[in-house]
Amino acid sequence: MKKLIPACLMLILAFLLAVFGLGQQGNAASAPKYFAYVANSESNNISAYSINPATGALSEIKGSPFLAGNSPCSMTAHPNGKFLYVANYQSHSISAYSINPISGALTAIKGISFTKETPFLLTMAPSGKFLYVVNVDRNVSIYAVNPKTGELTAIKGSPFHIQKSINSITIDSSGKLAFLSDYERNSIIVYSINTATGKLTKLSETTITTGTGPKSISIDPTGKFAFIPNYDSQNFSVYTINAKTGKLTEIKGSPFGADHPTQVTFALSGKVVYILNCETIDAYSFDPATSTLIEFKNNPLYHSMDDPSSFSIVPTKEFLYVTNADSNEIAAFSINNTTGSLNKIKGSPFKTGNGPVSIVTIKQ
Repeated sequence: MKKLIPACLMLILAFLLAVFGLGQQGNAASAPKYFAYVANSESNNISAYSINPATGALSEIKGSPFLAGNSPCSMTAHPNGKFLYVANYQSHSISAYSINPISGALTAIKGISFTKETPFLLTMAPSGKFLYVVNVDRNVSIYAVNPKTGELTAIKGSPFHIQKSINSITIDSSGKLAFLSDYERNSIIVYSINTATGKLTKLSETTITTGTGPKSISIDPTGKFAFIPNYDSQNFSVYTINAKTGKLTEIKGSPFGADHPTQVTFALSGKVVYILNCETIDAYSFDPATSTLIEFKNNPLYHSMDDPSSFSIVPTKEFLYVTNADSNEIAAFSINNTTGSLNKIKGSPFKTGNGPVSIVTIKQ
């Protein structure tokens, strides 16, 4: 018996080592990867980068930049992280790519989808079933997305004419409401979305009374608030959203000061709001329970004379990237998990193509 006990213990130990060893290998193999893509409107291509998950530093992916159409101006990624879509303004087309989950490299999906319209803005339904394209000619094209191949098929009746000067579109996290901003009419139009067909039905239109020149719409992580940067009046308005009717109600204290704002994004689960202005980034702390915004004392957190054109925060990692159209660079920052302040990432700024106008970050 004394000889059998050590043997049994050795077998048990070997079993445990095998189990834990496999588990560690499995965890390593399934560790998420992070990528960033930049649309370069003047060089007609897409720059692709892998993101160091520890530092946030960017490394250009082999094969980058990847060919796009003429004047790529807007991008969106599929929720599954497998596909990327690009609106090409001058070539009247939509480029679709599959994303290599290991390297992040792009491969064109059945070439380029040409259209009679002039696309300039894309957004994807949270379900990944439909791609919405805002065109210059005051209409919206809607495409069904093949979840396996990423191919696009225009739905029946597309494009749909909207007698408005639409300059942005945002879909809430439920996928049931679409918010479109009308720059000329100074309003926000809310549509319900048929989740089976993708079609839009108008619910309401809210005139912005506290600002002028709405540039975009951002929904906070709770899905209860809409943030509208008003470029011309140099402020941003904030509204509560009625999830059933889409009705917007402006919160107390709105509008809030900004310097020609264009975009809004959120960090730290929505507790910090970042405002991209024509030359700076400002920040506000936000309490969705009380609808309270408090401006950071050290605003602006970032200042550039090189035409900041877009920004994006990496999902779950709290890294913020800003494209600068004049200097052809990407400024990169880590976000302080306590204060929300920005800290420059080593190696920043990172070079990109000519005229970067849109950046998308994804987690694989």
